[in-house]
Amino acid sequence: MAEPGFVARPARRQALVVLAILMPILVFGAIGLPLHPEAPAVMRGIGLLILLPLAAWAVQCLRALLDQRPLIALDAEGLLWRRWSGQRIPWSAFGPWQERGIGFGPMLCFWLARPADHPPGMLQGLLRPANRWLGFGDIALSAAGTDRRFEELAAALRRFAPPPPLPADPALARRVLKARARQARRGGGQA
Repeated sequence: MAEPGFVARPARRQALVVLAILMPILVFGAIGLPLHPEAPAVMRGIGLLILLPLAAWAVQCLRALLDQRPLIALDAEGLLWRRWSGQRIPWSAFGPWQERGIGFGPMLCFWLARPADHPPGMLQGLLRPANRWLGFGDIALSAAGTDRRFEELAAALRRFAPPPPLPADPALARRVLKARARQARRGGGQA
């Protein structure tokens, strides 16, 4: 297989900074819980509830430091996003897609034509119903935590992915076609 057109790897520097912040908190928390056996059980339980997600986050940062396989890869064959699964999803498996953004940053939102054919891992499987409910599709892809910028990811998607299908509403489909034609004219005039 040829080298993918776009590859994003885990951002090592970001992971190192987060680990430098998390490790003292985890160490002091792990030392502090057994040193205070007279503390109420509720407080100890709250301490554990705080430490467990922080420890999971630290493990993710360690994985990002040690595993430098591509996290996101886009090419003519499809999309590989290791946080979703280790399998490449061909472009034919996608329904509509769009660029969306909310307060914390832009995302590429994909709706799968047959979601059962491309099951996610555990964490993304838990997030998928919320993503769909909020209107972000099955897969909400961001460049956060990678060594690449979102603009590079979006440009690669526009280069490799087929354009999103037209809406069923004829009036809306005409508007989409006009907008695509305007965008193509602008792009063609600049080149």
